[in-house]
Parts: sequence; C-alpha cells; structure tokens
Amino acid sequence: MVDIDAVHKQERYLDESGKRDWIDECADSFSPTEFRGAMKFTIGKYLRRLGKKDPVAQEQAKIDDYINRWVAVEVGNHESFEMAEMYVKEEVEALKNGS
Repeated sequence: MVDIDAVHKQERYLDESGKRDWIDECADSFSPTEFRGAMKFTIGKYLRRLGKKDPVAQEQAKIDDYINRWVAVEVGNHESFEMAEMYVKEEVEALKNGS
C-alpha cells in the first residue's frame, strides 16, 4: 500500500502560506532549462534507488508525481498538453535507458 502522504506536498516543504512547496517555487523562479534539469535529476535519483530504500510502489508514486508536475509546467512551453506530456515521457525514458 502506498503512503499517499509521503507522495503529495509534505508540510515540511511548504512555504509560510502552507500552499506552495519547493517545486512550485522552482517552477516560478528557474529558467525552463534549470527546471528541466532539476526534474531530471530528481526523477533520475528515484529511478536509480527504486526498490532500495522505500517500497517500490511508494517510490513509483513519487516518480509519477514528479512527472505529472513537470508536465503541468511544460504545458506553457508546448502547443498542447499532449505535446508537453510526450516531451516529458521521452525525457524520462532516456533517463531509464541511461541516456
């Protein structure tokens, strides 16, 4: 069973308003290239440790959350949601293949 609280925005990462976490802040303040690098690094870290720290389902849920949040940011950089999703999925696949 996935600990859903371990996946969604955790209180310790929220700002004073209790609504925005570090990913939100990065999405607003990083350049698109910087944000993509941060997301690739983080997703790559979880892919590499998959099954080595927390339960696989919990780690996969974290990966999926990062992917979904990356797609949401990429929508502004692409013609459609589908194009943004395709771009992110290709980047994640390259991480899985060690590219």
